[in-house]
Amino acid sequence: MTVPAPSTPPAVQVLGAAVLVQGPAVVDLHSLVVAGVRETTRRDGITPSARLSSLVSALETAARVVRAGSAGPGTDVRHHPESAQWNPENVVDTREVAQMLDISERHARRLARTLGGRPSRAGVWSFDRRAVQAHLDAIGQESA
Repeated sequence: MTVPAPSTPPAVQVLGAAVLVQGPAVVDLHSLVVAGVRETTRRDGITPSARLSSLVSALETAARVVRAGSAGPGTDVRHHPESAQWNPENVVDTREVAQMLDISERHARRLARTLGGRPSRAGVWSFDRRAVQAHLDAIGQESA
């Protein structure tokens, strides 16, 4: 009696409106997204949005797991913090964002929507520190 070989799931699967990428395809996708962000920033001077920075960071985490060889069936990658709900303990204002990014407060307000900032009724912007840090990390990776 022969034992059937375990079936290997496909590297890329479309699940409704979602796409599941696993194994070496994660590394390929990470490389492609980082190259695209780097080229767009170089060519057009466009900085990545907080959502794109979060995606790059999540892909980097998953690619690191794949490269380490620990991404087997049933291996879970830790939940990415940027996808967590807005946490009041991590809220920073425009002044702090300007200091973190070494830019003026006025420029921080211009980048507010890109960084995932939320305006109050009084017109004061609030930012999630982790999203700003992800943006800062993405900028650092591009210049390296």
